[in-house]
Amino acid sequence: MTLPQLDHDDGFVHTSSGPQVLDTLELFFKDVPQIWLLRMDVGRLSAWRKIEWLPGSGQTSTQTAPRHICAHLHRPWLKGEEIDSFISVAQGKGGWEVALSDRKVKEWLV
Repeated sequence: MTLPQLDHDDGFVHTSSGPQVLDTLELFFKDVPQIWLLRMDVGRLSAWRKIEWLPGSGQTSTQTAPRHICAHLHRPWLKGEEIDSFISVAQGKGGWEVALSDRKVKEWLV
């Protein structure tokens, strides 16, 4: 699995909480047909990794809450043992909102 060019260019992994995933996908991955979502314990990782909490870079037109605070996980990149689980999600014709409404994906995001 390779990191998106955005993460390579910025030097950190952009992370989102479950409720932030839709906004993140619509902002940064609107034209990407399939993505991998990774679940990790930020509290556990922050014990030995640099994690910086910053405001999100934008809002979608459907977003009503103020800008999110997002964790940015700095290099070195994630290792397999730091990832609790992962799931592949395909956007399909209905867009990301429809893709994330799939029961299997919704249960995984909780």
